[in-house]
Amino acid sequence: MDKLKYEDILKDKSNLIFIIDIMIDVYKLYKHHTQVLECEQWLLMLEKRPIQIEYTRDALIVLKNIMNDAVNYLLAVENRWDDGELAMNLMNKIIGLFNKDKN
Repeated sequence: MDKLKYEDILKDKSNLIFIIDIMIDVYKLYKHHTQVLECEQWLLMLEKRPIQIEYTRDALIVLKNIMNDAVNYLLAVENRWDDGELAMNLMNKIIGLFNKDKN
């Protein structure tokens, strides 16, 4: 199984948990049950000891999608610019993992 390394996961862990927790509430509000389950799965993965640094492409795509939804929601609906920027930076970092793997 092809995996990508997210070497900064320890550094980004608390920010990822913060954004994912917000999105769980948003997804529940809009009854997006599959996305709630995906968020909960990511929270479980982030709580593993020791934390993994290698993830499947599918898992990272899910995380990228959660961050993308967070950017859109936080900026367009909540006007939370700092949190939206945080989610955008995390999303860009995840996208960078795919670009790094191509080269």
